[in-house]
Amino acid sequence: MGIGFMLDPATDLDDFVGTDSEKVDDQACQMAVRCGIITAVDIPKLTAEILEFKTEKRRGGEAERVKFSESSPQYYWGSKSEKKSFRYPLLKKVADIVFAIPTSSAASERARSIFDHIHSKRRNRLSVEKVEMLAFIYINYGIIESDEHDLARHQSRPESVEVDN
Repeated sequence: MGIGFMLDPATDLDDFVGTDSEKVDDQACQMAVRCGIITAVDIPKLTAEILEFKTEKRRGGEAERVKFSESSPQYYWGSKSEKKSFRYPLLKKVADIVFAIPTSSAASERARSIFDHIHSKRRNRLSVEKVEMLAFIYINYGIIESDEHDLARHQSRPESVEVDN
């Protein structure tokens, strides 16, 4: 959570409590090593990027925070990486992972529910790839169809769903 706070361009680093600002540097490095972004040899390089980013962020002050207050941190980091002179390539990789993590367990629980629905007692021999493909279709079905169908209800009680042919 502290890593995301540090990487968000709209937050004030002075809002860290106690030594959290220093701890987040180590946490970001540990996370980068665990995720395979860097090796232990690259920790000083990532630390230098973190310190430079934090210095630049503090220098920007309130005006910079207000400027980015309505934008997503994901878009901020995505737009920065398109420039050839981007100074934080390792930190950008950390940001990509941090901001891809769902903020709540709702998305994970929804995916688990869909997988449980697809991988029923009747379909217990489906391969992982097949279940993932069916889940993709299930999740994206509403996008390609103009009207909404409750696929779970349709599977359990097909007679209760009216389908126009």
